Amino acid sequence: MRQISADEPKIQNVVFVHRYSYQLVGGSNKTYPDLRNLKFDNESVELLQNIDRAIHKLASSKQRVYVLYPIPALPTHITKLIDRELSVNGELVSIEGTDRSWYEERNSVIINHFKSANYPDNVVLINPANYFCGSEACFSTKGGILYISTITMFQTMVYH
Repeated sequence: MRQISADEPKIQNVVFVHRYSYQLVGGSNKTYPDLRNLKFDNESVELLQNIDRAIHKLASSKQRVYVLYPIPALPTHITKLIDRELSVNGELVSIEGTDRSWYEERNSVIINHFKSANYPDNVVLINPANYFCGSEACFSTKGGILYISTITMFQTMVYH
């Protein structure tokens, strides 16, 4: 397999996604809805500075850098939620994940950071919560669209 560096001239558009809150406060599906581990310390500051450095470096050499806000987490593994939805409704219509307020509180450090960040014009911030959360809850399936998030992959699959 060929390794590709950030300086690769053929790649002009980059998607920047990271499990920000996982690094800041740990995994979610073993502790949901407990938020007692929320913290903001020197490591948090260093993480935010490193994120900004990476985004600025990419923006200096790329046409566009798409930065994803935190992806809404699920209260349990997606396969359990899919099995439950299929047994109840017979199809993937709407699988509720976490409460919207929980998502916003758990991710408040990075959400507020992105809201106040001063990135170059070629950096586009995308908030998946605008697509996968309503006012009360976040969903892993909404309107037949399923998202699956892992450490190394963001994948959207459409079921018809």
